[in-house]
Amino acid sequence: MVKTKSKSSSDLGSSITSLRKAFSLLNAVAASSQPLTIAEASAAARISRPTGYRIVEALMAEGHLSQDSFGRLHVGFASLPLAAKALDNNRLRMEALTALQDLSKSTGRRSNLGVLYRGRILHIVGAEKPSMPIRYARFGKIVPLHCSAMGKALLAYLPEDGVKALIDSQGMKALTPNTITNYKTLLKDLEGVRKNGFSVSNQEHVAGLFAVGAMVRGESGPIASIALLGRDLPSVLAAADKVMHTAEIISHRMDRAD
Repeated sequence: MVKTKSKSSSDLGSSITSLRKAFSLLNAVAASSQPLTIAEASAAARISRPTGYRIVEALMAEGHLSQDSFGRLHVGFASLPLAAKALDNNRLRMEALTALQDLSKSTGRRSNLGVLYRGRILHIVGAEKPSMPIRYARFGKIVPLHCSAMGKALLAYLPEDGVKALIDSQGMKALTPNTITNYKTLLKDLEGVRKNGFSVSNQEHVAGLFAVGAMVRGESGPIASIALLGRDLPSVLAAADKVMHTAEIISHRMDRAD
């Protein structure tokens, strides 16, 4: 009986390890800015190529991955119902949606809301500017903390040891010539966020893109942040009061929902 139990425990451990490897590979495909080959996805997930091929075969059979004619991998449609369920059941997203729509309508700018997820900002809801049709959803998009308006709006209200831990884990990669890559400079920027009540991304994440952000507060502290985006800094800064007011509206709605 002891041997049987040990074998069962070993099998369970092996299954969990295989599951983690499958999720790592799927996440690597989803996180890549361009489609990956199986070899590239395996390397990104830090698993052997033979294991990668077996995992890809299983994920393709279940519809979580697909492969194009060039042999490159794409996230499959089977992941969509899971994402839709998570979004439909997210109260923060539902409370924020109409407020973001009002903000975008009054400013003529795109607005987003994101939450802290694995050391970065995860977009969960947004509203397109009225003059532009919705071409694609940005739900699920992940952006860095140190150079995005939403990221800095959240970082500014975290304890400094928490900020350091997040920055140490993610780094401060330069994405544009304006990206802040020095930790002390970032801390000074965050002081300005707390003083002014809003954050600014001055082409720090994407060249030619400006944003103003504000924190959404929950009962125990920051739970999300919002941002308004535009192609010129003066008009985006002019909407800072509206951005802060929208963040307050969402915060109030979350308190009321509790």
